[in-house]
Amino acid sequence: MQLIIEVGNTNIKMVLFQEDVIKQEWKLSSFDSLIFEKIIQFPIQKGIISGSGNLDNLWIQSFLKTDCKWIVLENEVIPIKSNYDKNSKIGQDRMVNAFWASELKPFQNNLIIDLGTCLTFTFIDKNNVLVGGSISPGLKIRFESLHQMTHALPNIDYQNLKTISFELIGTSTNESIENGVFRGLLDEIEQKIKAYQNQFNELNVFLTGGDAVFFQNKINFKIFADSNFTIKGLNSLLNRL
Repeated sequence: MQLIIEVGNTNIKMVLFQEDVIKQEWKLSSFDSLIFEKIIQFPIQKGIISGSGNLDNLWIQSFLKTDCKWIVLENEVIPIKSNYDKNSKIGQDRMVNAFWASELKPFQNNLIIDLGTCLTFTFIDKNNVLVGGSISPGLKIRFESLHQMTHALPNIDYQNLKTISFELIGTSTNESIENGVFRGLLDEIEQKIKAYQNQFNELNVFLTGGDAVFFQNKINFKIFADSNFTIKGLNSLLNRL
């Protein structure tokens, strides 16, 4: 078995693979000793640690001290060509996404939209070269900043909303915030996809990230949605290393 650990800016995702099949997964906001003890009971042969978050957390050392073979991923070993500015380090998750898209759809124009703490677009051209993309605030940042940067606006717990408003017009403060953020982000995603399609023919669009679930049935373009897109890319990388 193989254990994939992806450290994000907000959450830590751990997924157990048997070859290419996901057997179990955990999503944590902080280290949980009980879950750690449960995970290390599995017959894990290899593991990989990756992510755009803080990889220096003490809990990572607990995993590294176990008996399985561990790889702490470095961008340099990810087999993808890149035209990204050498003086500007690209996020590891975006590199992994580029690699996995080029494995699934080789020598095609691929766009990966990752909706986590940040909303990132990563474009790989038909020569399998990572060209670049964009970074903007994700849902969590948008909701929290409206509350923190103003005097009266509430902080919306968007992950626990019973219904989500994508309506044009909100009839209360909460509705106005909800549709302003959700619809605003949806409009941004759709306009970006349209702009990429106008510039690049036969574009494949992948959607992933923890908050992708809110949008995968709302986007009016053909997309491939997979919340474990990055994780599957890491598992494929681990099979190579």
